[in-house]
Amino acid sequence: MPVLLRARAASLLLLLLLVSASSRAAGSLERFTALVQSILASPHDACGGRAARGHLFLTLSNSYHIPLLVLQRSALELNHARPCVESQLVTVCLDAACTAQCAANAIPHCVHIDSYRDVAPSEGGQGDYWQTSVLHHRLLADALSIAGVRSVCLLDADIALFKNPTDYFNVTAFDLQHNTEGGDGCDGRVNGGLLCLRNSGPARAFIAQMVARNASWLAGAVDQDAMPDIAAAANASRCALPKARFAGHCKDSHDGRASFRGVVSYHTNCAVAFKDKAGLLTRAIDEMRTLLQKNRDKTFAKTRL
Repeated sequence: MPVLLRARAASLLLLLLLVSASSRAAGSLERFTALVQSILASPHDACGGRAARGHLFLTLSNSYHIPLLVLQRSALELNHARPCVESQLVTVCLDAACTAQCAANAIPHCVHIDSYRDVAPSEGGQGDYWQTSVLHHRLLADALSIAGVRSVCLLDADIALFKNPTDYFNVTAFDLQHNTEGGDGCDGRVNGGLLCLRNSGPARAFIAQMVARNASWLAGAVDQDAMPDIAAAANASRCALPKARFAGHCKDSHDGRASFRGVVSYHTNCAVAFKDKAGLLTRAIDEMRTLLQKNRDKTFAKTRL
């Protein structure tokens, strides 16, 4: 075959491969969009009429971190909040095996987006760990582009939910609301374990700038430290959620109470290894279960008086 014909054939093959890859990526995003729209259209009977209209919960996981999602769901069961939250929650899988593990662990609404880079098993700060943070922002941007989405909260896999978070704050009161690692009040230092955006122009501009920043991001950069400046540049209002309810493992992420009384969520920030995160989540769930049992025992004792 003449050199020119071989070159043209190679170019045509490359074009076909690119078109095929683009089609697969579009198809997977269409599946994600269809899943989100079906969730938004559902009546959310499990929420007893309290579901925030147009609201969506999102989380990301690969097969390695599925056990953390199992613990996350176990925490929700303590206060009977799992059916409501799961009716609004999409899990985006970061490898092909994750969807099968979702099914095996009765985790609904799992989808693998082909255009997202698969994330290999990794510990905090190592290997593919930083890719998950990059994909967090891309997922938020994709979600906010879907018609009918009024607000979205992204949950890290290592955060335990004991109650429905949106029962405890107005998810559309600010463009950006988040956990904190220091200080109380709206100016608290950003922690992205629980990150909520309303679907507004400033919020979309904020997340678009985060995605653009990630395109040239150096591994090891702390993306959440840049969020206040990027939010200000986008004219996006922000507020940290109160540590008394939205707590974390870091010493500056809680209000110092020994009890889990009143805690809505608990984030294992500052724990690096998977086994440490799993251990902290298990301990938090056990402590909450003990607290709830004590409360039930007191209530039962009063009814017998």
